[in-house]
Amino acid sequence: ALFSLSWVCKLQDRYVWNEISNQTFFNTLLIYIIHPNAKVRKACHKAVSIVLCASDICLTSDDPHPMAVITGKYCLQTIEEKGGIGDLQNTLYVLNLLKSIISVLPKTSVKSICECLLRLMTLKNVSISSTCMNVFHNLFSDCPKKTTITPDMNSQIIAALFEYQPGENDQQQIVLWLSVIEQAYIHLNRFDQNLTLSHLPKLFTICMNCLLSSHKQVYVASTNVLMSMMKLVLKPQCELIHDEYKRLGSNSLLSKLFVIIEQGLTYSYSSVWNFVLHLLKDMFDIIGKEQFNLCKNCLASLAGLRSTDDFSFMSELDATVGRSIRIFGPKLILDVIPLNLTGTDADTKLEQSWLLPLLRDNIVRTELSHFVNYFLPFAFKLKASAEALK
Repeated sequence: ALFSLSWVCKLQDRYVWNEISNQTFFNTLLIYIIHPNAKVRKACHKAVSIVLCASDICLTSDDPHPMAVITGKYCLQTIEEKGGIGDLQNTLYVLNLLKSIISVLPKTSVKSICECLLRLMTLKNVSISSTCMNVFHNLFSDCPKKTTITPDMNSQIIAALFEYQPGENDQQQIVLWLSVIEQAYIHLNRFDQNLTLSHLPKLFTICMNCLLSSHKQVYVASTNVLMSMMKLVLKPQCELIHDEYKRLGSNSLLSKLFVIIEQGLTYSYSSVWNFVLHLLKDMFDIIGKEQFNLCKNCLASLAGLRSTDDFSFMSELDATVGRSIRIFGPKLILDVIPLNLTGTDADTKLEQSWLLPLLRDNIVRTELSHFVNYFLPFAFKLKASAEALK
């Protein structure tokens, strides 16, 4: 019956909800959101969600449903009356409803509810904290309108969530936290790209720290967050961040972010160097050829690692250097990682010969003059040496 009534309510015009009878019906419906019978409670949650999220008047207007304010107040009041952990089950019931409707509530309600969620998270109850984080996740991932959350509110929530960051070895909580932060950044980027960029250094630092976790799920999640930020936030703003780098150099955002990622080549990250190499490969794409100076030390470090006998991630390193050849061109790469070949009998160690197949497979749109001046004479020397040995 609740489900059927919700579909009738879904079709009502906005003015109909000004009538006392309809408001009374909806207030009665809200009473059942914490009903002890699971079937009744779930039907009520579904009915409220249909009315607030799928009503015809919501699909044709950016304004929240007329009953959204009442629903937000009721949820907030219920949580406060139940005292959070004092009545754990009913608090969780309300939070589960909020997961499906928070993205359609008005911003005044959302602000109060988010403050309440943060207070609940101070109780240090795993079930409550996890569900609160899921509410935050849905708030951002459901792509709410500005009538629900403004860029400033979004930024404030990000800053607040940083204060609730779990330890990198608290596997379940930190993975959930990372997914929430990722969605918060992605949503903020839809409305204010510059504000999102300003928040990136802190997130990059936290994610790199998470790579030091003893749990694979944690460093996989943190790597995915960084790759997502590069693709969705940095890549579309390449022109802007390149211009800033030309003006500010080492004080620019691009330089700061690359230094954070480059720290992953230190020995403390040795067990996850394969993940760090994937991140560097994506950063090279963003840096581009004109900012090559930023990458010189990093490429020299990669060459040093490649020459190490016990290095475990050769294929990942080769893929990263190969990408750098495609982006920066062979001339710049060979200035940093020379082949050290003369084409004579003096070439006995061939320590940098690993570069040759990478050059063969990754040289694209390069300078013909460099090929003529560097590779052609070298090829003639090798040919002459080979013929002399026949």
